[in-house]
Amino acid sequence: MKCFPSSVCKVSLKDAHSAIGVIRKYRDWTAQLPKDENNFISLPGVSTAWSLLQNLGVESDDKASSQLCLPVGVVTMCKSIQICLTVQLPKWFGGLAGQAIFIDTEGNFVPCRAQQMAEALVAHCRKHVTFEDGHEPTEEERERFSPTVESLMSGIHYIRIADHVQLMATVQRLEQFCSKQANVSI
Repeated sequence: MKCFPSSVCKVSLKDAHSAIGVIRKYRDWTAQLPKDENNFISLPGVSTAWSLLQNLGVESDDKASSQLCLPVGVVTMCKSIQICLTVQLPKWFGGLAGQAIFIDTEGNFVPCRAQQMAEALVAHCRKHVTFEDGHEPTEEERERFSPTVESLMSGIHYIRIADHVQLMATVQRLEQFCSKQANVSI
């Protein structure tokens, strides 16, 4: 692996150290996750963004943004898309009513798979709309109180990273992006 001075990459030393810190946290985090009988990391089954963050030991509130780094793989990509979708669920459904940034360093994000998962999530939400007074929701109420596929897909901010220079540039500008996108939660 070649090492380049931060001046060549046009990244401040502070941002470079920040990126290294993220990598170290990821390494430490994955070392602590439970493994299955094949020594693969096993994540608990998750239905909402709140429960996912709690299961992963992330302290979060309405204004907090969380960062998640997962190992490479198809299952991981699907889990990452699931996280990007569930974080957008309304608070009444256990979500954060936020948005997500998907930073793809492997090129394995599949938009049509994300859309299929969004369609399934919308159907799940519509099926489980309930009211405190106990009345059965109409189809119009189910539509009104559930997210749409379009809203879920537009709530995923996708960034493709092809090399270390793009990674450093993304790290450098991420805080600025998040300050303009107040709803970004993960």
